[in-house]
Amino acid sequence: MFSIASCKRRKFNTNILYTFINKLDLDPNLILNHPNLPSVLSYGTLAAQKLSEVLLSKSAKFQKMR
Repeated sequence: MFSIASCKRRKFNTNILYTFINKLDLDPNLILNHPNLPSVLSYGTLAAQKLSEVLLSKSAKFQKMR
């Protein structure tokens, strides 16, 4: 599922992360190579993805009942 809002949220998360790295003088290699980075960058988009998964599964169940 493609969402403009999700793309904007990921871009915002990326920008704020780089702002924190620069302002707090952090080591970018430690942060950008961390295994949890994708979940940090997609923060705020997960609810929409989970909701779409639930709706798709309910839709599939409804189609089977017909």
